[in-house]
Amino acid sequence: MGSSTLFFNLPFPGSHSADGGWLVSIWCFLSPFKVTLIIPGAEIPKLQRAHDGAIMVFFNTLGLKPAILCTLNRCRVHLQIIFLPDITGADGKFIIPEILLEQCHPDRYSSLQWPNQLRPPAAAWVQWRTHLQSLHWDGKLHNHLGEWIHPPHQQWGTVLDQSTGHLYCQQGKCWSYYNPTPPVTRRLTRSSTRPHYNLQSPSGAEPPPGNEVPATVLPPQYGLLPIVHSGNSIPNSDTSRPNTITSFAEVKTHPYYVQLLAWDSNFISPFLYTLGGYLHNGYLVIYSNSCYDPNQGRGSHAWVFSSSSGNILWHGSGPTCGHPETMTAYRAKLSGITSILYILNYICRTMSITEGSADIYCDNTSSLAEVFCKPYISPNPYKQLCSDVDLLKCARYLIACLPHDVMT
Repeated sequence: MGSSTLFFNLPFPGSHSADGGWLVSIWCFLSPFKVTLIIPGAEIPKLQRAHDGAIMVFFNTLGLKPAILCTLNRCRVHLQIIFLPDITGADGKFIIPEILLEQCHPDRYSSLQWPNQLRPPAAAWVQWRTHLQSLHWDGKLHNHLGEWIHPPHQQWGTVLDQSTGHLYCQQGKCWSYYNPTPPVTRRLTRSSTRPHYNLQSPSGAEPPPGNEVPATVLPPQYGLLPIVHSGNSIPNSDTSRPNTITSFAEVKTHPYYVQLLAWDSNFISPFLYTLGGYLHNGYLVIYSNSCYDPNQGRGSHAWVFSSSSGNILWHGSGPTCGHPETMTAYRAKLSGITSILYILNYICRTMSITEGSADIYCDNTSSLAEVFCKPYISPNPYKQLCSDVDLLKCARYLIACLPHDVMT
């Protein structure tokens, strides 16, 4: 879709620039509900420069028909570009000629995986050039893009070491560098003050040192090739972890628990030693129940921890989160089981319990079977849209988080 926003969360059909398919059908189905989807682990491209923007978002502001947007999107996918820096020079001030001539970049390539998009017909490229004209005048952007703020998805094959003036060019897996050559002219112009290079004779063969900035080679002048560069280096890659559960410590920040429990460890702290002892010795029994109000579309659930002899050790309750129109008694039951699994994980981690067992009871056998008996959730895309699939995935992950010798 060519946007820095997950396309499921864009309006439909106002931003519709994709060809038909089951993803578009799901998008159309979800749009009236005005929900916001979060896909754990999905990598959403970030804006790359200070005054950046997505190309398809720009095209959407022109009020074009969906058929034209689809045509422009095919051209974009064929060129493997997303944002404005993908079609501009290193300084972010002009559109590189290859983009207007229907050609891919000569000195950079995308590191993303792209669908196989055949070359669109000549009429599509006429539309491409026509609607890009709103961005530039004779190739020069109306608004400069500014400095780099995030790493781009494109890998640059031409970079400049500002400390030495060496221009590094990549051919295949090999790098060569070139020393600047003064242009043969006495006139002092903006073009003549740019670094010029003779790319016919490299000065050496070695990779860049690592402090270089992106550079773009311009058309030849005076028999030499001038370049422009970005001025600032590309920021390092973002090493933060994706938005997904990678350890039990992160389960507490999962959206489900933030809404459901607003977890406060003081609530369970006085009972931890007792609950941990019964869990470790295999005498812990847990009961779950729920209630559901169909008139208001609300649900809640409760849990009771007891010994195998029936002595109540601890109890609690919480609301069942979910949209009122999709709330069911089954979801309320499932919420109780998911909360119990979360609490068991919390007890094991806090009390360093590595073995033990607990019996979980619920008066809805189908919810127990769905969580504990089925090995995986069906990959069928329609199954993924079930209103309770979020709880099922969370519950099964919580089972996997339990120590191997703790049985439920």
